[in-house]
Formats: sequence, C-alpha cells, structure tokens
Amino acid sequence: MPDAAGWLLVLKLPALKTIGYEKDADCCLSYQYNLDAACFRTLLNKTSSFESGDVVIGGPPCQPFSVGGYQKGEKDNRDGFPVFIKAVKDIKPKVWLFENVRGLLYKNKLYLQNIIDQLAALGYKIELKLINTSHYKVPQNRERLIVVGHQSRFFLPETQKNKITAYEALGKYYDYAPDNGKYLTASMDKYVKKYETASKCITPRDLHKDMPARTVTCRNIAGATGDMLRLKLPDGRRRRLLVQEAARLQSFPDWFKFQGTELTGVGHIDIADGDTVSPSNLNRQILFDTDALGKSKAVKAAERLAKLNPHITLGIMETHAAPEMLDTVLPDYKMVMDCTDTLTAKLMINRACLKHSIPLCHAGVLGFECRVMTVLPGRSPCVQCLYTDINTDNDTKNGISSEALPTCTEAGILGSVAGFAGTLMATEAVKYITESGDLLVGRVFTADLLHHRYMTIAVEPLPGCICRHVKT
Repeated sequence: MPDAAGWLLVLKLPALKTIGYEKDADCCLSYQYNLDAACFRTLLNKTSSFESGDVVIGGPPCQPFSVGGYQKGEKDNRDGFPVFIKAVKDIKPKVWLFENVRGLLYKNKLYLQNIIDQLAALGYKIELKLINTSHYKVPQNRERLIVVGHQSRFFLPETQKNKITAYEALGKYYDYAPDNGKYLTASMDKYVKKYETASKCITPRDLHKDMPARTVTCRNIAGATGDMLRLKLPDGRRRRLLVQEAARLQSFPDWFKFQGTELTGVGHIDIADGDTVSPSNLNRQILFDTDALGKSKAVKAAERLAKLNPHITLGIMETHAAPEMLDTVLPDYKMVMDCTDTLTAKLMINRACLKHSIPLCHAGVLGFECRVMTVLPGRSPCVQCLYTDINTDNDTKNGISSEALPTCTEAGILGSVAGFAGTLMATEAVKYITESGDLLVGRVFTADLLHHRYMTIAVEPLPGCICRHVKT
C-alpha cells in the first residue's frame, strides 16, 4: 500500500463489520465497493484516532525492512510500526495481526524484538512465523512474516502439500490473446533476454504452467520490462498480465472489483502555466518547438504529452499560481512538481502544499547550478527552511526579500541544467509513487555543473517555521 503507515483493517465481531484506513483513494474505493463498509482515506500517524473493534489487521510498509528499501528500519520515515502499536493500544482488540517481509527477522531483528516487547506489554501472547503463501493454496511464491497477538489460544493453519500452479489459477486466461493486450515487442524481448543473462536469472519471469507465480506486485503489472511478469502464448508472443489475472494470482475472487486502473497515480497530469512560449524557452523546454511560439505553454505542453502517451489524461490551467487557485485545486492531487521560475512563487506553493498536506518536489535552477528536494508535510523540513535568509514580505530587516533576487530571465539558465533538474524531479516523483529508494527528504541535492561539484546537504527545520506545526 502507498501509505506511510500502511493499511489498517478493524473488524467488529460477530457481524464482521469492517473499518478500513488507507491513504490511496482507489484503495479506499475498492474497500468500500467490495466490503460494503467504511474506509477512511487518511495518512495514519501517531496522533490518529481509531474506531473500536475486536480484531486489528495491519500492514505497516515493508520498504523500511526490504533489501530494495535499504533496510533502514526504524530510521526510515516510512516506518509504520509506531502507528500500529498505537492502534492496538487505543483499540484494545481481542486479536491483532500484522505481516511484513522476512528482512524484519535479520538486519532489523532487534527492532522486531522491540516491537514485540511493546505489544506484549499491552497484555498479549504473541506468535510469529515466516510463511510461504504457496504452502497455503495461494498460487505465488511470496514469503511473509506473520505476527499474531492474542489473549487466549491461536494456531496458524497447517501447511498444504499440494501447491496451486499459475496455470490452475488462471484457467482460460493462460492462453488468452486479447486484441488490446500489452504484447512485448521484438526490442523488448531482446532487452529481457539481455537483462536475464546479466542478472544470471535461472527461472525467467514468464509464468510457468507447473509452478506458482513469482511474487506479484503492482510493479509486475505496469512496471519496467525487467520487472514485469509475463504470459507466454502458444504462438510465441509474450504479454503483460491483466489486472484480473494478477488478482487471481493473489487469490482474490473474480467478483472482487478493483477501482482505478493499473496506471492510476501516474495516469493523470495537470499543467498550470499562465505564460506563452518565447524563443528563450526553446533551449531548455523540450515540449515546445518554433511552431509553439506565442502560444499557451499549458496547452502546447499538454498537446505534446498527449502525443507521447495517449493513455494518460491531462488537465490544463492557463493561469499563474495564486493562493486562491492553489487552495481550490491542491486537495485533489497526490503530488506537486514545482517548476516555477521565481522564489516568491516557490515559497507560495510551499505554503499551500503544507496547508493541504500535499507532497511537493521543489527545484531551483540558475545559470549552471540547480538544487532539488522533496517535502513531505508533517514529516520533513520545507522549502522555506532551505532559504533561511529570504522572506516574501519585502521586509529587509528580517532577511532578503524574495522579490530582490534575480529571476531566471535576468540571470539566465543553461538548457542542459534545467533538463538535469527536471530528470531528478521526475525520479523523485516515481520513487514517491512506487515507494522506492530514498527521497530527498530532509536534505537538498545541489549541483554545480560548471565545475562538476555535487553535494547532498542536510536541511534542518527552521525555528518557528510553519512546517513544524503541520499535521499529516
């Protein structure tokens, strides 16, 4: 789940009424549609309040404990266990359960013991076991640590000898060749072979009739060629999995209807710009060409992006950022990418994102230099903390006025530097959406391309800054 505190499901027995907590809108809709129950769209934190219940099932994010997430454990700002422990303490359920990756048993075993000690101190007997889901009639090899707290007796189910294969799970879909299927091209097949050779892959990521699937994640459906799970058809072609097929490999029943699509979250982009294309834009803004001169930047950018990817939806706002406009539109967004060219605008956008708790990727470019950082409201310093000597009030007694600083037009920008910063911003967005790697949170990446000097510098919250009072 994309939520920093994972997902949480509270069950009220005996009627089995469920209450969900989840950050992602489509996940909430899926809960509500299929379980006919409430699901609160929220980013859980240590001040969150919870409904009462008899059973608590939680999924704190696995990234802080996985190899791909660098196993930083409790030092990772995505660690959701403090929230889970608070939920158990507040709700006082008869039974609770959480699952996570096996990395909790190794590099983070001391933290796991600390978690168990805190939960045991609340009056629970605790059972834990590392399981492979394929041993429980789930048609995929997925290892998970299961931890259960109870006050009486609890037994995990016995393992099953017979495994369900991908062929048995998919049935008629296994050889299905839909007209609108996403088939691999010859170049993609070539890349896959090169990738698997380089990674010394023993078992290719194609599904195999005689065994369960590999671990299935969202990345395997819509991710890069090297990550995707594939079906190989009788005619030799290979294609990506359909959502329904991936759901079967996760043991979802066919009646379960997911809301959204496999591309939700990166399938819609809104562009806000009240300016028109000028000749000076062409050396650094590759969405424009000479035919766009004098025309709306927002319109021409959207037209170009639509040609690059007709599957995304695009919104156009031919206006400059203003407080009223930001207050109106920001609550609907999952992330803001600030590409404005004045510090006054950047600080205004920063304040609006903090106000509405919207993650922000900030970048500044001038001459041969650039800087990039990501702001997670309520969990990190903000853009104002980066510019400690600058204010937006034209009060020179309290620092330099942002209006007195040179603009991009006045100081100039090298086109390749803008492209470099844009690439870093796009990477931050992908990492945030996919919960991969380490974001530039609490630190700023700076680059001087004239002298090839690159640094990542810690940013501390500014005393009295608005970001210190923001709640997630």
